[in-house]
Amino acid sequence: MVPILAGNPVFPSTRKIYEKELAPIGLFGPAKALLHHEDYVVMATATLGKSRVFAPGDPWLYNEYVDGRRIPAQYENVKAGGELARWLLR
Repeated sequence: MVPILAGNPVFPSTRKIYEKELAPIGLFGPAKALLHHEDYVVMATATLGKSRVFAPGDPWLYNEYVDGRRIPAQYENVKAGGELARWLLR
């Protein structure tokens, strides 16, 4: 479980998502930490010109995590996926 704090620019109303195998991310150049788990950066973003980059440390947004059957309902992966899409398209 990865908690998401209020005020997150990509996930404004999501508060927790399920991630199984987190890989820490090293930040370079314009990259900024988006989510932390313990002392590690597990999601990052960057803006390059007119483009937005999203880097996840776990492939958390795929069928088994958003189909509503394999993880408990307390996790908001579907909601987070929608918020991520809106952020990327903005």
